[in-house]
Amino acid sequence: MLDRIKKLMEKRGLSPAQFADEIGLKRSSLSHILSGRNNPSLDVIMKIKGRYDEVNTDWLMFGAGSEITRKSEKSEIKESLSQDTKKAGGQQLLSFEVDNSIVTPKQEIPKPQENTISTPTVSRVNDKSAKAVRMVVFYSDQTFESFESR
Repeated sequence: MLDRIKKLMEKRGLSPAQFADEIGLKRSSLSHILSGRNNPSLDVIMKIKGRYDEVNTDWLMFGAGSEITRKSEKSEIKESLSQDTKKAGGQQLLSFEVDNSIVTPKQEIPKPQENTISTPTVSRVNDKSAKAVRMVVFYSDQTFESFESR
């Protein structure tokens, strides 16, 4: 992911300081990411996506697909998010689905308030043949690690 963040900065002709300012991130936080000291957190990814809406998050996080999201995909995603927000009475919800054989929670989870820790929802699979394929650990310093079975 580090290479793709550097590629975004390079394509836009931005220094690390300019890029940090554009996405609303502390310069020191970006410096730690670029040096490899910290991994980018979900918050950093969301800040990049918030500033550069056209960036494909699958490409940014996993290197999958193209760098730029097609216009039709962006419109469909925005429309879907708008409808989901209306259904939730204006409350922002995070929604996860199964995609490309990556298993993620299917239920909608209310977005936690800043500086709060939410208790994770545990869902047990009764099918004994099911096997975990990916685990993500989020740390209090806004970094995370992703582990995938091979």
